Amino acid sequence: MTAHALIIRSLVLLSALALSHAANADALRIFPEHIDIHPLAASQRVVVTLTDARGLTSDVTAGAMVTLENASLARWESGTLTPLASGSTQLMVKHAGLSAMADVKVTRGAEAAAPSFQNEVVPVLMRYGCSAGSCHGATRGKDGFRLSLFGYDPDADHFRLTREFVNRRVNVALPEDSLLLKKSAGTVPHGGGKKLTPDDANFTLLRDWIAAGALKGPADEAHLSSVSVFPADLTLDAAGQSHRLVVMGSFTDGSQRDVTRLSILESSDDSIASVTREGVVTSHRRGEVFISVRLPAFISGVRVDVVPGQQPPAALAQGWNFIDEAVYARLSKLRMTPAEVCSDDDFVRRVFIDTIGLLPTLTEYEQFQNDTRSDKRARLVDSLLARPEFTDLWTMKWGERLQARSIVSASASHQKATVRYTAWLHRQIENETPMNEVIHRLIAAKGTWIENPESNFYRERDPKLLMENMSQLFLGARIQCAQCHNHPFDRWTQNDYYGMVAFFARTQKKSCEDMMDVLVYEAPSGETSHPVTQKQVAPKFLGGALATTAERERRTVLADWLTAPDNRLVARNLANIYW
Repeated sequence: MTAHALIIRSLVLLSALALSHAANADALRIFPEHIDIHPLAASQRVVVTLTDARGLTSDVTAGAMVTLENASLARWESGTLTPLASGSTQLMVKHAGLSAMADVKVTRGAEAAAPSFQNEVVPVLMRYGCSAGSCHGATRGKDGFRLSLFGYDPDADHFRLTREFVNRRVNVALPEDSLLLKKSAGTVPHGGGKKLTPDDANFTLLRDWIAAGALKGPADEAHLSSVSVFPADLTLDAAGQSHRLVVMGSFTDGSQRDVTRLSILESSDDSIASVTREGVVTSHRRGEVFISVRLPAFISGVRVDVVPGQQPPAALAQGWNFIDEAVYARLSKLRMTPAEVCSDDDFVRRVFIDTIGLLPTLTEYEQFQNDTRSDKRARLVDSLLARPEFTDLWTMKWGERLQARSIVSASASHQKATVRYTAWLHRQIENETPMNEVIHRLIAAKGTWIENPESNFYRERDPKLLMENMSQLFLGARIQCAQCHNHPFDRWTQNDYYGMVAFFARTQKKSCEDMMDVLVYEAPSGETSHPVTQKQVAPKFLGGALATTAERERRTVLADWLTAPDNRLVARNLANIYW
């Protein structure tokens, strides 16, 4: 059996284990589980969740008995902790005969800190649509006022708010006279309509920022590094049930803060479950939705299952393997009965097409039908995976993804290289070369197209296109949007984009004596410039740390990272491809 057949049997199977199993019954939990109130945090939202015997999750925050071991450190009111003094204590919750406990650490600042422009003002402008493409985030802005799309350039945004028209958009002497506040409150005509009221916490935030001098903040200010949503998984009753969410942001100084009121929360299908701006999810009808949570440069979310609560979970069906067990557990949670096992007629047709891309011959069909062994289906799968047509099929599939153009479509001058590239790919699959080795050879490839066929991966010259193609192919990430601004629907930023482009900045090509051949090599110099800062960008792994290249070729360093055992992006993407 080839390595690619084993991937289909193992890597994809591991992917299936991500399916949720039935929840434990009668569990009371506090979210977030570890509460650390930072000096810059005005309060911390807390959610108490009960999971009952039916697997349904209920928000019992309002009805639970909540006590603080040391009540002098924080005040509990309507599901929110407000810090009073520094120290550590415990939050104890009781409900329906169950109890839960969470550690609480409070660090109070000597005095109230002014709101942060980068961490609070920019997210507020994004939350209310000010920096959206349909408003002031458009290429030329609206009504003479332009912001960067979704806050990808805070420095430029700060200039336009505070310096472009001094004392008009923000007035530090008379904060209430600032056009920013008047427009948002609707006290003067505003094409975007009324966004905030004076009693809104975010209106107060903007006013306090202006009153404190409308400062941009220090260059070394801690900034957001990741976002988490709690609870991470919800199962609600289709009869109509509400549940609060809390959004936590992790910062580069190690602190965590409640950023719910700064976030954009959206449901993938409001008819199944909707979510308010304050983070309250309400179920409407049976189905599954994803509640996305967006902040500048970050996106996260939570899956919400809406099921008929009065109907008990479906009985677990008999599984043939551990994929079946995971799938059937998920179907049981959703109160869905799995389909019956298909007939031999259906199976033999489907398995032939899926594995070798051909229909069974009459002889092959009759042999399978006449086989009386109980494991005849597994035997047929194994025999098909061992056939040369399986290798041919996956050579074609990977050839399409790697853009190994056929002889018919390739230009005449490159036909020979194309044939060698396709033959090389066929050998990798036929010889059971592990996919991590195949990927490493492609990314780190150098030499001529004919003598080193894997170097045909570098048919493109533009470093940006090379990076975009590689990211989509092996990481499953479409990051083209981040070329001009932070990605609006993913967590990739402009810094991520150009940090990845830097790996290909030194990749060069030149013609050989043979007009049908091209040499691929890495030049000793060549850098990428950031379009906003105009500074050179060092190679940086997507969503990760800066790369240490030293004397090594950049693409080899990238290949090592891509094929590292802990690179979940590549593993997940390969699983999806084979699935």
